[in-house]
Amino acid sequence: MKKIWAVREAIPTIIKLDPPTADCGLIGQILCRILNAAEIRSAEDCGGRERATPFPIAKIVFKLDDFDWDFFTCEGRMFVSERMRQVMALDPAEVRFFDVDASESPPEPRAMNYQIMEPAVAEDVTDRSMTDEEWKRYAADQIAAEEAGVPPPTNGVKIRPDASPTHELFYDRPPGQLFCTDAFALRVLNSDCIDMCFPVPSHMYGANVRYRTLQGIEEYVDWDEENNEPILRLVEAID
Repeated sequence: MKKIWAVREAIPTIIKLDPPTADCGLIGQILCRILNAAEIRSAEDCGGRERATPFPIAKIVFKLDDFDWDFFTCEGRMFVSERMRQVMALDPAEVRFFDVDASESPPEPRAMNYQIMEPAVAEDVTDRSMTDEEWKRYAADQIAAEEAGVPPPTNGVKIRPDASPTHELFYDRPPGQLFCTDAFALRVLNSDCIDMCFPVPSHMYGANVRYRTLQGIEEYVDWDEENNEPILRLVEAID
């Protein structure tokens, strides 16, 4: 098994949502507001390639006095805290960071020293050779789930058997899904930064998403109402 993982924002346990189906991007908009949102949305997206145009400073206001997430998205952009940047310890050639103006926010989120992250490299890691029969079966499964009113079956993308990324954090080429190496994931998982998760590429959509955790590969089973956290089942231990 290739140790290449997708990268997403995790849903903090203070909010009860279903991790496999929640729109994390909306969470960012609920908890913060970008004052120059139109300017940020219209800025060229150069993720996975060289940037030839400047990026505007995002003027952001946080709506919670104690907002302290280390990684979240808002208006299609990835925001990372100073401590997350230190934990990721990425090569400057692999990622760009842009300044954020949080001067109108409460002291605690302002102290997080957020910046917008734009990974600058891409790799060929996914297998796009799905057969017609596989596409038909996939489409049929999605339709059947929709008609039955149940979550769609877990699915995702295949990683090429010869995939050997030379960067730790990268987009698939052409720029699409954000992926990372196992070393990168472990640095984050072993830190106090809990707001980034690492779905298994082949099981990153649907009802039972699988994640790379410190224990190995764990599958989402249900939501623990009492403790307000996901219930995970160990599928495969990884040394």
